[in-house]
Amino acid sequence: MNNIVLDEFQQKIADEAYSELVSIGQCGLELMTSGGKSYIAASIIYNFIASDNSMHILWLAPKAAISNVKDKIFSKLSIDRHIEYISYELLSRADEIPDFKSNIGLIVFDECHKAYAKQTFKMINKILEQISNVK
Repeated sequence: MNNIVLDEFQQKIADEAYSELVSIGQCGLELMTSGGKSYIAASIIYNFIASDNSMHILWLAPKAAISNVKDKIFSKLSIDRHIEYISYELLSRADEIPDFKSNIGLIVFDECHKAYAKQTFKMINKILEQISNVK
């Protein structure tokens, strides 16, 4: 059950973003600090999982952001078991791509401006090369 309660403007953004993901395969979400980006993303993820319960989500983010969303949002929802987390810090030190499930249908880049460090970006590109038909 979706326990995510969004404000009206957040729900409109979530609906538009989900529609773009379904129709063109990608979208971006940019809001002010404390605008509810993680909650909007959680709502979008919930809709994706509702459409395909075998789907997994790959959440790429700084370690602190991962802890924050896991503790405050995803651990309280029935979708947590569908989400795999990889931190940018781990990617920055990795020589090989970390293991993740093969049925990734959606990748979320949280705080994506931090993903451009040379090694992190290199590893993200390797991940993207390994996964096909991902949104």
